[in-house]
Amino acid sequence: FKHSINRQLLENYDEANRAITWKSCRLPVTYTLACSQQVVREVQSNFYLTP
Repeated sequence: FKHSINRQLLENYDEANRAITWKSCRLPVTYTLACSQQVVREVQSNFYLTP
């Protein structure tokens, strides 16, 4: 059960990562480290909210 939840989270993370990278950076293949760090922060804030 827990594994399936983690897998779904990872799939959502991957989809959101691609979408946000495309929208924010517009360099989906070779975006910069700073941009990828911003993407990670955005995705984490969306998918890993703390209670």
